[in-house]
Amino acid sequence: MPPPSFNAIDERSAARPAFVDPSREALRRSRVVVLRGAHGLGLRASAQAAARSVAGPDIETADGDWQRHGYLAGFEDMLLGLLRRGETAYPDVVARHEQSLKRLWPFRTSACFKVPRDLTNTSDRDERTRFYHHEYQNKLLVGAAEFALDMLEVTARTVSLIIDNAQAMSPTSRNLLDTMLRRQGERARLRIILLDRSAAALPPQWPLIDILPWAKHEFDALFDEGRLRRAQRDLVYDRSGGNLAVAAVIVRCMAQGINATDRLDVEAMVHLHLATLSEEARIAMARAFVANRMDGDLIEQCNVASLPDELIDTLNIEAHARLLSAHRGGEGPLVLAHALAVRDRFRRAEALCEPSAILMGIGLYDTWFAYFAAMFGDADLRRHGSGDDAVNGMFINAAFVLYAMGFAPSALRYLEFFLAHFPDSRFVPTALYAQSMTYGRYQVPVDLDRAEACAVANLALIDQRFRAHPRYKYIKVFAENAYAYIRARRGDLRGALALCEHGMAEIVEAYGEQQFRLHRSILIYNTSQVYELAGDSARAEARLRDAIACDPFYAEYYNDLGNLLGRLPGREHEAAEAYARAIALSPPYYEAHLNRGMLRVELGDFEGAAADFERALQIKPSEWRAMRELGNIDLLRRDARGALEFYERAMAHEAGDADLYANAGLAASELGDVRKAMAYAQAAIEINPRHPGANNNLAAELLASGDLDRAAGHARVAAEDRSDPDYATNLDVIEALLAERNAAVRDTPPTRH
Repeated sequence: MPPPSFNAIDERSAARPAFVDPSREALRRSRVVVLRGAHGLGLRASAQAAARSVAGPDIETADGDWQRHGYLAGFEDMLLGLLRRGETAYPDVVARHEQSLKRLWPFRTSACFKVPRDLTNTSDRDERTRFYHHEYQNKLLVGAAEFALDMLEVTARTVSLIIDNAQAMSPTSRNLLDTMLRRQGERARLRIILLDRSAAALPPQWPLIDILPWAKHEFDALFDEGRLRRAQRDLVYDRSGGNLAVAAVIVRCMAQGINATDRLDVEAMVHLHLATLSEEARIAMARAFVANRMDGDLIEQCNVASLPDELIDTLNIEAHARLLSAHRGGEGPLVLAHALAVRDRFRRAEALCEPSAILMGIGLYDTWFAYFAAMFGDADLRRHGSGDDAVNGMFINAAFVLYAMGFAPSALRYLEFFLAHFPDSRFVPTALYAQSMTYGRYQVPVDLDRAEACAVANLALIDQRFRAHPRYKYIKVFAENAYAYIRARRGDLRGALALCEHGMAEIVEAYGEQQFRLHRSILIYNTSQVYELAGDSARAEARLRDAIACDPFYAEYYNDLGNLLGRLPGREHEAAEAYARAIALSPPYYEAHLNRGMLRVELGDFEGAAADFERALQIKPSEWRAMRELGNIDLLRRDARGALEFYERAMAHEAGDADLYANAGLAASELGDVRKAMAYAQAAIEINPRHPGANNNLAAELLASGDLDRAAGHARVAAEDRSDPDYATNLDVIEALLAERNAAVRDTPPTRH
């Protein structure tokens, strides 16, 4: 049973002086403070008093319960308020962040948005075979945080945000909180007070203040029930535990003749009070509770809990439909409280189909699977439906996302079950496609034999059972696409290309240029990838530009164009332009910054490269490749100490990159740290025994320590690489010293004893 939320008692509760002072001091030291305690203990009033004394009157309050207030609960009201302000007075700020804003709120439009949406979310739902990568959410949240901070900066506001029910924030909102704090840096435009209504604290990195029950004299001053005798007031205080919200419930029961005693707990009193009400009154109370997004006091909660399942499920399904329609019209958050409160798990799953598709379409997989993971593992729900129903499609989509997130075993087990249990389903081709791609691309290690068997079975099934289907050609080409990928992985590039080219021609012939544009763009893109594998850069580029023409606002295609052009001599500046376009379409695009940074290094633009790598780290602080490249730049600038710091930061996130350890060894050597230099060179050689730089560096350290034999062995390995003439020169020096030593040994007469 959820705790009561903002209620009348909480609204008029006074601040708690004993807790305001420590809250104020904590807020001065930390950007985030947690106040923990039940409703009815004055948390909000105390938080407001503390915030007002530190940051002034610019205080915003929000409810963090995501089920009642949407996947960005806690931040959504503030962000949308800033968006409305930006649309009125700062349209350039909105336009700068539009790609993040319009993807986080796919049903909201704005006159400030200048770039059309890409096809990922604007295509027909049946066609959506492209899902955002599971890291995409981080980019959106970085964009949202930077928009908020930019708006606070241009409006010169310093806001204290009080988030009630913070323990019920969605995973997405919790990630946004972390991102806000990280991107805020030293600007300090936003302070946050989290009100935790749970018994267990939020993560312990922030100051925590426990709010205790009201003392008796405080309680008496606020508990305005003069008609009660002192003994009754004392009893209410004891039974409520010094909580004004609970006391209000007790008094409400007493008004119906259910007197407070020392023999019954509060919940027992509530049920006895409910027993005095008519069925009509209780149903009316339940309707009001549901209409208030399942939010109310203990009496309302117990009332709903004890009414028939069918009645409550019907009320919730009706409320869910209304709020979902409003959300699709851009008129409110995605409220899942009603769908999740449906007691019949089969009806609950059906109610969650469309919200799950919305969360999947945005890429908010953490919040989606916060409730859906348990459903995905429910054996009865897996069997639910005819095989052709929306609920079956939801499970298939979950399998797609799961294998792309790295949970291939869960996805494969479900797909095997689905194919066995629903052999005649319209989703069978989709399931076989997902199965073949899981085996052939996402499973570690891949199983190309099983992948090909699934792909071939899929094509045979489509020809056998789907020839009369109005989308037969589309379904078939979709399956051929997976088969082409597997053939390319097997090295049959000619066969893969033939499938891709044939499929594109069939799609256009059957449906024209305007239908299935998303799938056509994906098919064209895949063809470009196969041409690139085959070494035909000209055709690869031509096909990639065709894909861009199909979906001109999809940033990832421009990033790939930059990668392709950057490998072609004389095309580096065109590559840089492609990366710039990718970044313009998706500003928090760390991969494009990383790739452009590496290109800039090749062009000798170390300042520009460093800026790109630093931006990549702002977006994704764990991006070890950016750390490595910043270390390389410092090494080129002869700042060995700075280089080693970057390398060692990168090592905390990556243990399998030989270049990283080899370069760290070189930096340590330049600092005179022989122990680290040798250890890092050895680590690089363990990863790649033929690594020329690591072997050369280790040879130099061994030479300095007098170990000529081992030095010669590593120098010989390094000299096998002809890319650096210094390797051969160093080997010559060591071998000359070795020959000199051996000659000296031969010329030394034996010692007589």
